[in-house]
Amino acid sequence: MADRPAGPFAPLSKAEVQDHLIKAIHDHRLEKEVEMLLALPPAAIVDDARASALTVVATLAMIASETQQAQQAIIRHLAAMEVSAQPEQAGSAQFQMFTQRIPADRIETALQAAAAEGYAVPNVFGPAALRALRYTHGEIALMKRDAVTTRMTLRWGRVLPRAMARIRRGLSPGLADFAAASPPAWLWPTYFAIKPVRVVRDIMRGGGRQAARGRYDPGINLGTPLPLVAPLLKVAGVTEADTLFDFGCGDGRIVTEAAQSRNCAAIGVEQDSSLAEISRAAVQAAGVSDRVRIITGDAAAADIAEATVVFLFHPMTALKPLLDRVRTELRPGARILVHEQSPLAPGLHPDLSVPVFAANALTVAHIWYC
Repeated sequence: MADRPAGPFAPLSKAEVQDHLIKAIHDHRLEKEVEMLLALPPAAIVDDARASALTVVATLAMIASETQQAQQAIIRHLAAMEVSAQPEQAGSAQFQMFTQRIPADRIETALQAAAAEGYAVPNVFGPAALRALRYTHGEIALMKRDAVTTRMTLRWGRVLPRAMARIRRGLSPGLADFAAASPPAWLWPTYFAIKPVRVVRDIMRGGGRQAARGRYDPGINLGTPLPLVAPLLKVAGVTEADTLFDFGCGDGRIVTEAAQSRNCAAIGVEQDSSLAEISRAAVQAAGVSDRVRIITGDAAAADIAEATVVFLFHPMTALKPLLDRVRTELRPGARILVHEQSPLAPGLHPDLSVPVFAANALTVAHIWYC
């Protein structure tokens, strides 16, 4: 567990324990790390560090309980619709996600059950798209727009090795292709012709940004768990003097909480028009319309001149170029807040990294100071 022996004259400090917890989060072995920390003799770890480890235990227990409840709820709903469902073995306990195996011929019914349970199901699945999904994908991941953004994977195909799964995703039609046309079910192979045409068109129209929009999937657009928002804003030191900018603001939870709890101005940019409307409704309901502005558009092209704090929660493949651009455009004294359970991409070196734990969620916060 420790990089150096811990003894009565060299107890592990809180900072050292936090470093171990960050590495454990990245390696998906948080449970084992905490067990080893708590097994150390009292003299080997300072009291506040031991308290941090106990907090992690409570967080993991709550995540496991809520994930199990979410899985049982979808199983009951599927059973009521006469769909047999087999839960698959859960992955790391630090994630609020689970996998549900369903019969390959009941995908449409399973998606209906998922929508009824609050999972975001893209509105692109006509008869041909459903058949293409069945034969080319093997599974679909869906996100529930709840406080912790639970993620469910409906699986009907066999599990492929990671490299083969990436190849299959690259060659198979996706949601943007399903949205482009709705042929009869028997013409589902048409999507293999639609995809290259759509990709070339997107590249010619707008380069990489248009192609990225073609890959955008609202079903798995994970949001920041609501219990983590306030602690993350605290780590970034957000005050009423700041203007917070959220790239890809989703349902508006970050900008709304920032205006409510930190009394700051906030700007959210969201390319999905339906999510942008949800954000505006949330801002209005919270009574912070005077301090929050929601923009429908491409965050990569947005003007961030006003920003003193930039909030980024993006896939690692998109994070580095976005971060490089933001760092050149922010004024001195501004901060960039990134949070992620996965390791940062090579070449990204934040000024501060700390683990963040709430009652039922966890992450690692990274801060860059401009």
